Formats: sequence, structure tokens, C-alpha cells
Amino acid sequence: MEVYTQNLRDITVVDSDGADVGHLYNITVDFRTGNLQNLLVSPDGTPSEQQRHRSKYKVSDQGRYMIDSSRVKSIKDHIVVT
Repeated sequence: MEVYTQNLRDITVVDSDGADVGHLYNITVDFRTGNLQNLLVSPDGTPSEQQRHRSKYKVSDQGRYMIDSSRVKSIKDHIVVT
């Protein structure tokens, strides 16, 4: 799958249940291999959804979810993660 990063700015991220996770803030890449490592996602959703996501995903020092690239299932109008 080939996707240009300029097309991902502020794209909505949802979980496989369709619940809002947040908006894509940034990505991390392994510079040696060029492989995508993580999505950095600014949280959205209700407080209960945020609590559920905090138990599911690592959280950065800035409060953003760090979602491993292996969890990305689809990238179209939004990004679907498990």
C-alpha cells in the first residue's frame, strides 16, 4: 500500500468498532529501513472512549496515542486501527 503523508494530515483515526480514536498528528519512521513504526494520534472521543483507548495504546509524554503500524487495517477517508 502506498500513501503519501501529505494526504494524511489531520485524518481521522477510528478503531475497528468505529469509535473515534483521534486525529493523526504525526508518524514515526525507522530511518534505516524506511518502515513506518507508529502513528501519533491526538485523542478525540468521549472520556470513556479515551479511557478505553489509553488502556489499549501506549501514550506519549505529550498525551498522544502511539499506535504501532501493525495495527493499521485500512487507510481511505480515515484510518482504521485495531
